[in-house]
Amino acid sequence: MHHMSHIFHLVEQKYEYSLRKDTTRATHVPYFKAIQHFISQLEEHIRANNTEALETELSDILRDYCNLLHTLEKEWYINQKKNIFDKCLEKYEERVSGHRDESIDRTETKTLQSSRLFHKQVLSDNTQ
Repeated sequence: MHHMSHIFHLVEQKYEYSLRKDTTRATHVPYFKAIQHFISQLEEHIRANNTEALETELSDILRDYCNLLHTLEKEWYINQKKNIFDKCLEKYEERVSGHRDESIDRTETKTLQSSRLFHKQVLSDNTQ
C-alpha cells in the first residue's frame, strides 16, 4: 500500500498546483471524462495483446481515479476518500466469503448489500 499513499501524496500536490494554475483540473469533470476515454481503449489493447499499452492505460485510469476521488472529496460530493476504500473492502470481503461458503448465492449477497444500502439512504434522508 506504500504506492497508494505515494500516489495520493502526488494527487494532493497536483490538486494544489491546479488550484493555482489550471482551475479546470481542480474539479472532478476532466478526470471523469478521462477515465471514460481510457476505459474505452482497454478492449482494443487486450484484443491486440498489447501488454505495454494496456498497462499504460490501466495506470492512467488508476491515476485519474485517484484524482477523481480527491476532487470529489474537495468538492464535498464525498466525505472522505477513505470511506470509498472501506466500503469496497466491506462489500468485497462479504462477497468473497459468500463464494467460499457455497450455501450463499452471489445474487443473494448482492441483494442483501443493495437492501442494506437502501436502508442507510432512507435513514440518511430522514435525518436531514
